[in-house]
Order: sequence, then structure tokens, then C-alpha cells
Amino acid sequence: MSPRIQVPCAALLLAMAPSATPQESEPEEPPPVRMDLLADVDRLTPGASFHLAARIRLPAHWHVYWENPGDSGMPTEVEFSAPPGFEIGAPVFPGPARLELAGGLVSYGYEGELVVFVPVKAPDPMVEPAHLSFGVEARWLICKEACFLGGEKAELDLPVGPGSPRPANEELLAPHRERLPRPWKELEENSRDCSQAWSRLPDGSRLPALSIAVPGADGLDWFPGTDSPLELVRVEAGASADSILLIFYEPGSEEPHVRARGLLRVLHGETVRFYGLDCVIPTDHRR
Repeated sequence: MSPRIQVPCAALLLAMAPSATPQESEPEEPPPVRMDLLADVDRLTPGASFHLAARIRLPAHWHVYWENPGDSGMPTEVEFSAPPGFEIGAPVFPGPARLELAGGLVSYGYEGELVVFVPVKAPDPMVEPAHLSFGVEARWLICKEACFLGGEKAELDLPVGPGSPRPANEELLAPHRERLPRPWKELEENSRDCSQAWSRLPDGSRLPALSIAVPGADGLDWFPGTDSPLELVRVEAGASADSILLIFYEPGSEEPHVRARGLLRVLHGETVRFYGLDCVIPTDHRR
């Protein structure tokens, strides 16, 4: 059950005017959120690799946040557990949506449904009882006019059996898997070293700027990652829909390199893809 802790959004929105307080119509109870734990295989076998997926279903018009919540909010945290001997990787969040908020603020998050994946590898040999149990615990801030801290736990029992595992939950998981970040090298037009796309603005400010072009794209968007020495100042549209310019602020540093990390959202018709970028600015581009 979600704890009944109400957090006024005004307390979370940076630079929000003091008069922006919750409305009388705001709910006093946290909205219902359902979470299930799913697997993409129907059973376990020694040494097999598979994915667990935490499926978080949100009520209409409410949202939770990405690992970088943007101008407001709190990151959604998801922690998976497995029996001894199983190797669990890091949770992988799908690409977020841009959430336009009051006061011109922007957050990054999810509406409707959020599915977080984690890679798992079974031990070999493996103790083989009839079933093995897996778990997930998630914590979030869910917001509309008001915000509530919430969290849920879920468990999943998977049978152990011989032979190769069969795919499971394919239809349900496929659209969410499509939104998972892809390697930058899959963007053929950007397969070169991204440091070659760095420049300095010609306005005397000498801010580092990264130019990205994906020929043929119908639109690009940028979601800055966390834990980056560079701070995103603004995103400017390029001369066409398939190019953008990212302008950063570089705090003083004696390090020989700094990085820009984030996700590039690429739109082709109705198809959306996300690509993870971790781009180094070499010393000669910082002078």
C-alpha cells in the first residue's frame, strides 16, 4: 500500500511563485497504483539469461518521474531481488516523456504505465526446486495537482524445468522494450566519435555546444542524464527537424575530459527511438 503522505507540488517546483499553492480540488488520498512483476520467459533453466520487468500502472493524468526528474519531482527507484546465485544487472528505464508544468518548468517522467526492465542470469548448475521466487520494490513520487510519496512490492514465482525457456508476456512487454535506450552506435549517421561534433558558441561566451543531426528524422529531443559534470543550458532547434544544438555550462574543472550524458529521442513518423549518449569533450575542445 502507498503511504498517505501528501507533498504539495509547490514545495517541489523550483522557482515556483510563493502564491502557487495546492487547489481546494486537489485529492487528499493517494491515487491507486498497481505494480506487477513479470518475466519474459515461462520457466527457468540453468545458465539461462532473461529479463524481469516491473510494470507500474498509473491512473489517468497522474505521472511519476524518470531517473532525472528535471525541474521538479523525485526519481523513481526500482530494486529487484532474486534467489542466491542469480546475477542481477542494473535496472533499465524506458525513455521518458517531456512534462510541461506550471510556471514554464519541465520535468521528465511517465504517464499511464511505466515498465522497468532488469537483466538476470541463472546460475549453472542450479538448485532445482519446483519454483523460485523473485521480488521487486519500487518507490515513487506521483503527481497531478498534488503529489504523494508512494511505493509497492510485488513477487513472482517461476517454475524450474528442462529444455529451453519459451518467451512469455511478449505482446505486453514489446512496446515498452521498444522505448529502452539503444546504443549510440546504432545511429549510423552518428557512428563517428561524438567529440567531433563539439564546438564553441561564437558569441564570446565560449559555452560548449554539441550539434547532433540524424538525417531523415522527423524530430529530435534531448533528455539530460544525471551525474554529468556538464549542465544543460538550453536546447535549440536546428535548421531542420532532424538536427538540434545542445548548449552546456561547464563548471571550472582541472580534469582533462568532461562528459555529456543523456538520451536522444528520435522520431520517424510514429516510431520513437531513444539512444544513450555518453560523449567526452577532449581537452582541445575546452580551450
